[in-house]
Amino acid sequence: MPAVKRRLFNVLAAMSLAVSVASAFLWARSYWRLDSVQYFFSKSGTIKGKEMFTSAKGVLKIAHDVTIEAQPVAPGTRPLGLRRLSWEMTSEVDPLADVRASGWHWLGFGYGRSVESYPSSGTVEWTWHRDTFVFPHAMVVLLFALFPLMLPIMRRRHPGVVSCPRCGYDMRATPKRCPECGTAAVGAGA
Repeated sequence: MPAVKRRLFNVLAAMSLAVSVASAFLWARSYWRLDSVQYFFSKSGTIKGKEMFTSAKGVLKIAHDVTIEAQPVAPGTRPLGLRRLSWEMTSEVDPLADVRASGWHWLGFGYGRSVESYPSSGTVEWTWHRDTFVFPHAMVVLLFALFPLMLPIMRRRHPGVVSCPRCGYDMRATPKRCPECGTAAVGAGA
């Protein structure tokens, strides 16, 4: 069992390191490109929504939009599925605009909730709701880099402890053969 745990830990550490490196790349890229992945969905003829993941100016923004139409929307006119967008960053782009208008932000973290109706007077054609979460790229990079950095600390062995080369079982009580898997100890005379 320790060998399985070790392999699982190695796989998780490698995945965590890959996410950390990818986040660092997005962090650097976010200062000259705005990248967004959006997923459009529709619950019925009058309710449509969008999940957005956006990287811009050193922050990641996750938003959930729901639009409630007054009249049913024809199925062919609703965008559905995954879309990826990328365009050049300009000084006018403000990734924190949503949270500044209707929420809070502090040290790159933020939350905002917006509700708008169109038109604002008269018969409403649609109502739009958006929840937005914002956090800095640096937090993601550090958070996912911690797991692989813990690897050497967690693997540190105590002096004098002999473990099986195959399964990692502690062989202090049986130094010649592993009681778990039956492998002979390295250097054990036969």
